[in-house]
Amino acid sequence: MKATLFISILILSFGIYAQSDTLNQKDSLGKKQGYWIIYGKDEPNRGFPVDDRKHGKWKYYYKDGESAKIIGSFKHGRPDGFFEKYYRNGRIKEQGTFNKMRYADTLKRYNEEGVIIYEGVYNKEGKEHGI
Repeated sequence: MKATLFISILILSFGIYAQSDTLNQKDSLGKKQGYWIIYGKDEPNRGFPVDDRKHGKWKYYYKDGESAKIIGSFKHGRPDGFFEKYYRNGRIKEQGTFNKMRYADTLKRYNEEGVIIYEGVYNKEGKEHGI
């Protein structure tokens, strides 16, 4: 009995606190408001692929919209090629290469002052090897 009551209350609470945001809405001035998802079919002139997978060079930003967080290459929606990750202060955090969802070649990690704290070499299988 107690278990049934608990489950009922739990299910009802999810319904009460469900997210009420709407997707892809504009205000009376035509400005985007709330949460947006932009698909390749929505803006074909920007070069997004129609199948909505990342392809080519992409840049992610911190919430401030100005500081770069990640710059990297993608192929068919997966990381593929050179990438760099950044700290909020603008210094490089990590740089390396991805190939088939694995690290490839060299990988370097830095602390927030810009000093190398890790350097590794990876083989074709994505496993670390060497000194």
